Amino acid sequence: MKLAKLTKQTFLFGLQLIIVSGLLGQGATKVASSAGQFLKIGVGSSAAAMGGAYTSVASDASSIYWNPAGLAKIEYNQVMFTHIDWLVDISYDYIALGVKLNSSASVGLFAATLQVPKDEVRTVQEPEGTGEFFEAGDLAVGVSYARNISDKFSVGVVGKFIQETIWSMTSTALAVDVGTLYRSSWNDLTIGIVLNNFGTPLKLSGRANLIYVDPDPSIEGNIETIRAELEMNNWDLPMNLTTSLSATPINNGHLALTTAIDMVHPNDNNEYFNAGGEIAFRNMLFLRSGYQGFGQENKEGGLAFGGGLNIKINNMTNLKVDYALSDYGRLKDVHQFSLVIGF
Repeated sequence: MKLAKLTKQTFLFGLQLIIVSGLLGQGATKVASSAGQFLKIGVGSSAAAMGGAYTSVASDASSIYWNPAGLAKIEYNQVMFTHIDWLVDISYDYIALGVKLNSSASVGLFAATLQVPKDEVRTVQEPEGTGEFFEAGDLAVGVSYARNISDKFSVGVVGKFIQETIWSMTSTALAVDVGTLYRSSWNDLTIGIVLNNFGTPLKLSGRANLIYVDPDPSIEGNIETIRAELEMNNWDLPMNLTTSLSATPINNGHLALTTAIDMVHPNDNNEYFNAGGEIAFRNMLFLRSGYQGFGQENKEGGLAFGGGLNIKINNMTNLKVDYALSDYGRLKDVHQFSLVIGF
């Protein structure tokens, strides 16, 4: 009885928080007001094919990204590999490990890297290039813990280190994700609430912001080349609060249909929705489709689809291969491949 009361209070609080956040966010979208944009790239081909409507669906190693509470639902140890051919030849790779400690708790580790192709350094004086090349890239690593509070309610948390680099400049931050998951017995109706990327701001520092200045040009004979450092601005992480609903209205052992919707409130854009669905045949063959970004202004594309195979090798090993294609309009399509090995 106490647990049911606590669960009810938790979701009522989450609902109130969403309503208040929505009211506060009206009238200002704050587009492009945060750094660490690579943290928004959804991982896992299953999630991408469902249009990112996955916060209440994830129950494998990708839960570390979508909702750490879902990590408590893994049935066996898992390692996940994801590669994304991102926009304009940018590549993104993600690896995650989920380990089941016991029937109630799991831990996880993850690492994500984004790599921008080399490009020439160009200046106003040398627009064709100086002969130098620069690189840019991002990194996120972290650890997760999830626990089933009951057979229906679970919680999880992720702690992560974030780094962005461009040429000789680097910025770092620390952040946490906190999530909850409640699964009812009616058509597997599931409610997920997660707060992503709550942490310290990013601030660039490095060789490029070192300069030499004359502290007082009006005085002659003083030291005119004092080494100084430009003060860079702090930029918030792309924090968002997501509430997700999913259900499986059809599940007869041969065919299962899952539908989901994610309601996202970001700190650097207006609120939007993701919606998607999955059809599973004997839990072996999967077809998925979805649409991301309902409600966003000036967005590109949104439609996504894909599929996957779940292969049981033996009693101890499971192999899951997935693919997703996401439409980004004039920015062209994004392809994502994922491999999950259960052991």
